[in-house]
Formats: sequence, structure tokens, C-alpha cells
Amino acid sequence: MDGKNVEILITSVEMMSVVSRAQVYADVNLQKPREYWDYEAHTIEWGDIDNYHLIRKLGRGKYSEVFEGMDMSKGECVPVKKKKIKREIKILENLRNGVNVISLRDVVKDPMSRTPALIFEYVNNADFKQLYQTLSDYDIRYYMYELLKALDFSHSMGIMHRDVKPHNVMIDHKARKLRLIDWGLAEFYHPEEEYNVRVASRYFKGPELLVDYHYYDYSLDMWSLGCMLASMIFRKEPFFHGHDNYDQLVRIAKVLGTDELHEYMKKYSIDLDPRFNDILGRHSRKRWERFVHSENQHLVSPEALDFLDKVLRYDHQQRLTAKEAMEHPYLFPIREQEKENWAATRGVHSGSATADTGAEPMLYDVRYDATSTSNTSPSVAQITRLKSLVDVCQSKETSFASIPLSFKMLFNWLINHFVKMLTISSIWIDMLASICHCTIRPTCIPLTRDHRDARTFYPDARSSKIEEIQRFRTVLCRTHGTVARFHITVHVARFMQIFQSFHNLYPDEADGFDGKSMIRHLVAQDAQIRTGQLHNNECGIVHRALVVKA
Repeated sequence: MDGKNVEILITSVEMMSVVSRAQVYADVNLQKPREYWDYEAHTIEWGDIDNYHLIRKLGRGKYSEVFEGMDMSKGECVPVKKKKIKREIKILENLRNGVNVISLRDVVKDPMSRTPALIFEYVNNADFKQLYQTLSDYDIRYYMYELLKALDFSHSMGIMHRDVKPHNVMIDHKARKLRLIDWGLAEFYHPEEEYNVRVASRYFKGPELLVDYHYYDYSLDMWSLGCMLASMIFRKEPFFHGHDNYDQLVRIAKVLGTDELHEYMKKYSIDLDPRFNDILGRHSRKRWERFVHSENQHLVSPEALDFLDKVLRYDHQQRLTAKEAMEHPYLFPIREQEKENWAATRGVHSGSATADTGAEPMLYDVRYDATSTSNTSPSVAQITRLKSLVDVCQSKETSFASIPLSFKMLFNWLINHFVKMLTISSIWIDMLASICHCTIRPTCIPLTRDHRDARTFYPDARSSKIEEIQRFRTVLCRTHGTVARFHITVHVARFMQIFQSFHNLYPDEADGFDGKSMIRHLVAQDAQIRTGQLHNNECGIVHRALVVKA
């Protein structure tokens, strides 16, 4: 009998999983009073149900029904959600006024069924299946950033959402407003506590749920966000399309690899369900570039793939946190635009950085650094920010026709910071701006072969100048086409090296640096690369060729 007891004890120890702990906000609920997270003991403050009139049923979930209602006291449309549990009520009350979290307006009780009904703010939501097909690269980055705000806020409040998916991310595209909804599966995080793995929707379940690992944390939400991003930029909804929970893990393994899966399970002492023996197989990790094609390449950039690679990881402790994700280079243009908007509302500078043409906002504006650095001497922080983007570009074998945003930002930075160093006329500055689709001034020339466009934007320019611009644009159109897609990212690193090296080697010859010679030099190198006369690894920086002696 004792022998059997010992055997049972040993077996249980061998099957015990390694307990992990959240990277951030792990002790939030330990520092809160018990009434903050003890929803079972929470007393609900009921509102007056007579204030609301149901109009129509909007939908039905697993645990609730949703109706469109009218707030009779205010004459406003409000969603009304009938629910049988109160955990969501307590969580929504704790998150009230949180950034991009759906606002709980009131809680009333159905007089007949005694079921709680939750009254929310109204969002003019668009069907994501239609909306996602229309979003630009910038739009996707913007809404990812807004979603991360909501997740970081909830995580900082000690709450995991556990059901992040397109259906629960409401977007009013016209108002550029996002709200994270349906907190019915949300839960308070406590370190070393076991949680139910029967949460999240199948296509957005993290690997930890699919292998029955109960010690998960906020990083589960980051996996789900990564699945959303992958489906948006690759135009594949859903990205991991499993037929059941077992097949879901197989679909993930076919992309992330089976060796990596086994390493993850070994690290946390997880035993794989025997049912996977016949269906998992063996798969090598796929490169994200394999999912790029002609219909989605305009949405994909090196930064996007790097971001995706850092959130879609088996090991939940290696995924970016929401806070870290917001600082990733992929979201740099959104952070900078937000900074500009914030400054504009406080009257720091007049006017708008974006012409009223429907174009995307300027991706980088050095006016923020005007107090700390001069136009001819970039700060260490600026170089570091841009260098991180260059590193991302260099680490990927880019094969996209679209110009990476890092390239646009680098151009923008060079234009602004070195405008006094370069002997480039105003028309050339506009040309560079138009290449990047920036909005340094409203006279940016579109990247097109149409000769008439140049005349339209520069009616007073000499014919020779118009022809020069047109020749340059024609070369760029060819360079940015299907033949030389990779060389754009080569230029990113080359530009950084040129300007850093030039600034170090020729500090006294700034006035003699000819920007047009530099452009011609780079375009010539591209032509040599495309014709096979020059290989990428032979593209050295010829400093003396870029300097025009006085």
C-alpha cells in the first residue's frame, strides 16, 4: 500500500507544470483591497430600468444577449446586454473611464427574469469583415496602437481580457474611435493562480490554452492581438484556421514549427495530449515573408513582420507586453502623430502638418526636437530611434513593392535636419518629400510618370527643371516597381551611413555637400544592381564621390 502511495506521489510530481509569473503588473491585485477583485462579494448598485426602452435585438453570445435600446432620459441609443453573472460588472466598474475600454453606463435588472442588464455607451461599429478590407497600412497601425492602449490599461489594473478578437473590437472608422468590448471572460490576475483554459475564441487561443497550461497571464491577450494583426496585414481571416482546438495547435505549429513547440513544453514541463501524436507531425518554422503576395504587400513592412514575430511566440514570457509593443518601431509613426496632435491642441505651433488632401499625416517632424538640437546636428536619441528602424530593415530580406515607413521617416528626418547642410533647392526638397508621401509642404509632387503633374505643381518652373524632375521621377517609378523591390531597404542603411560618416569625416565641408549628386549616385547604383553590374555587397559608401569641393 505504501509503495502505491509513493508511486502515485511521484507520478503527480512529474506531471506538475512549471509555474510562470507575469512579466509586468504581477502584483497589482495583491496591492489592492479585497473588495477590488472579490466580485462574488460585490454589491451591485441597480439603476432604474424604466429609463430604458428596448428597440431591437442585435445579437446573441454564448453567455448573453445584446439589444439596441434607448436611454429615455437622454434620447441616446445604448447597447443593452442581458447577463447572468456579475464578474463582468465588477470588472467594468473597475475599468470605468479607462482608455478605449467600452464605458458601462448603468446596470438594471429585468423585473421578470431578475437578470442583470448592462447599459453601455453606443459605438457606430462597422462590420470588421468589410472594414478590414479597406484599411490602409497606416490605419492598421493606428487601430493596433489604440487596442494596445486598452490592453495596457486593463493589465495595469490587474485584469486579463481573455477574449480579444475582431468581434470584440468595435471600430467607428469615421470617428477614428476604437472600443474593446465584451469583458465577460475577463478575470483578475493573481500570481501562481491556476486559470481555466476554456477561454478565448478558437482562432485566437494562445498555445498555452491549447496545451492545457493553467498558469497563463496578460500575455494571452498579446497572442490574440498578434492573430488579429496577422489576419489584417496578410488579408487572411482568420490567420490560424483550425477546425477544433487540436487542429488549432497543429495550424500554429505549421507556422511556428514543432521543434519550437516541444522546447516550450519542455521549459514549462507540459505533457502534450496523446491525441496530438497522430495529427501534429513535424514542421519547420516558416518565414513571415511567405505569407506576402501581390494583394497584401502594401500592408506589410519589415517593422510589421518584426512586431508580429515578437508577439506570436509560443513562450508567453517572451512575448512583448502591451507597453513594450506600443514602443515598437512599427508604431513609431502613430506615436509621433499623436505627439504632434497633443502639441497642436496646446498651441505649440500653428497650422496643421498635414495638407487637407486626405493624405496620411507626416511621419516624422523634427519640431519636437527643436529645443534640444540644431538642424545640422542630430541628437543621439534621434539617431538611436532611426537606427533601430534601419536594423529591422536590414534583418529582413524584404520583398515588397511598397516603401517601408522606416524609409519614409528616414527621408523626412534627413530633409529636416540637413536642409542647411545640403545644397538642395526647395524643388528638390519637395521631390524627396513626395517620394516619401510626406507633407512637408502642400506642393508635394505625386510619384507618377505624368509630365503634366510637374507643370501643375510648379507652373513657374523652367522647362529644363520640369524635364529634370520628370526624368528623376521616371527612374524612381522603375526602381520602385517589381524589378528592384529589395534595394529600397538597402538605401535605408546606406543613407544612414552616408550622413553619419559625412558628418564625422567632413565637418568643415557641409556647404559643399551636393544632395543631387548623392541622389544620382544612389539611383546609378540601383541601375547597376538591376542590370547585374553591381552586387548588393559591393555597395560601399564612396564619401569623396558625394562631396563637391568649393
